Amino acid sequence: MSTKQKWLCLSLLGIGILLASCAAPASAPTTAAPATTAPSGAATARPAAGITVPSVEDGYAGPALTTEPVTLRILRYQMGPPQEALLKQWMTEFTAAHPNITFQDEPVPFGDLFTKIQASVAAGDPPDLYFYDGPFTKAYAYHNILLPVDQYMTQAFKDDYVPATLAEHSYQGKIYGMPEQQSAVALGYNEDMVKAAGLNPPQELGKGWTWDQALDAWKKLQQDPSGSGNPTVWGLAPSQFGAGGAGFYYRDGIFPRSAGDPKAAKDSSAYKTWAALSDDGSTVKGYIDSQEAIDAMQWFQDLTMKWAVTPKVGIPNAFLDRKAATSLETDYLIGNVKTTFPNGDFHLGWTPVPYFKTPVTMTGSITYGVGAKTKHPAEAAAFAIYISDVKNNARLWEINQTLPAQLSLFKSIKAYSEYPYKLFADELVQIGVPRPSTPGWQEYEAIIDPAIKDISLGAPVADTLHRAADQIDAQLAKYK
Repeated sequence: MSTKQKWLCLSLLGIGILLASCAAPASAPTTAAPATTAPSGAATARPAAGITVPSVEDGYAGPALTTEPVTLRILRYQMGPPQEALLKQWMTEFTAAHPNITFQDEPVPFGDLFTKIQASVAAGDPPDLYFYDGPFTKAYAYHNILLPVDQYMTQAFKDDYVPATLAEHSYQGKIYGMPEQQSAVALGYNEDMVKAAGLNPPQELGKGWTWDQALDAWKKLQQDPSGSGNPTVWGLAPSQFGAGGAGFYYRDGIFPRSAGDPKAAKDSSAYKTWAALSDDGSTVKGYIDSQEAIDAMQWFQDLTMKWAVTPKVGIPNAFLDRKAATSLETDYLIGNVKTTFPNGDFHLGWTPVPYFKTPVTMTGSITYGVGAKTKHPAEAAAFAIYISDVKNNARLWEINQTLPAQLSLFKSIKAYSEYPYKLFADELVQIGVPRPSTPGWQEYEAIIDPAIKDISLGAPVADTLHRAADQIDAQLAKYK
């Protein structure tokens, strides 16, 4: 059995499947929309003016589209109602320009998406288009699930991508993904609790707290009137990513990576700590278990085991329910705060993600990709480029207000010139880095997440990281 066949079998068995959606609620909505083979013209989305589908203005540089009948199958995640309406509007617009092209829309719950993608490939029945989780781009490129799309894009379209986005969706010098949106993490806080504690968190990148300064704030914010060790308000909420609680690399990997230095020599421990993976993707030994990483993760463990400013286990909605004063969150909460919080007396503030030596936030979110086996590559690429161009990403932003992936939108959307949106844009552009870029990301995450969880619960830090490094390297060896 080949390496690729084994990878598919393991995925179908559900071994180590840990979906890495970075925008959490924004990328994993639970409201379903029915599948459709021909989208209707009715939609609540605001129509775009001057629609040309496709064109150089949209970013499409491929050949003229066929006039023969074409049905494009889309395998994607289920969205909330407004975004479902916008997607159907996009389909309607595209079909209006190309009446020979219709769509077979196949939405699935986000938690099933990874498995459905693998199943479609294993069954020899892959779709023409995927809406998938961005950190898997290199894995899907390696396993010939995605088609490179460089030839279909104008240079201006490529140049407009945030650098971290372009790096995330490139493999062996070619681009494979077109992101729907992006993400970054900052420290959200309850303004009322923070003011009551006499704190004034910085609100600009470059002026943020170190982790030690954040710890001092968490100690002041924690409320345990009875002294029972079971606070009524925690300083820091447990993670809401993944299964909840510690052990999700997108969030918790920030701690060790921020102890490194991207400007240090590449053979130095400081650089390796920041990189978390060798440049050739072959090893994490000396990267995730460097002395700097060990020290950072010991500090991380002390949050629960020594200082007890954050709980050992997950508490659903701890921050939203005012059971915690701060939380490491994405910008999703900004646009959804009015509907998320139960009443109007909760004022949300943001401060840059803390750090040890180097501020860093990891990126990645839902992405559009063309299936490698499609019989209609130009048509599929044209639609993916159309719905991810600047004009249509601006329409999407009006609905979900999550970070776009194009630099030009940070200039054209007024909100990104002001706090708090500007803070997230600055983080994405200036300190955003992809999660470790490797075809073995699934295996990497499946090993590092439980290691982080174990560390948070008191496992020996150095031994746990050394063991995880050995295990990950054993998995990465098959991609050499």
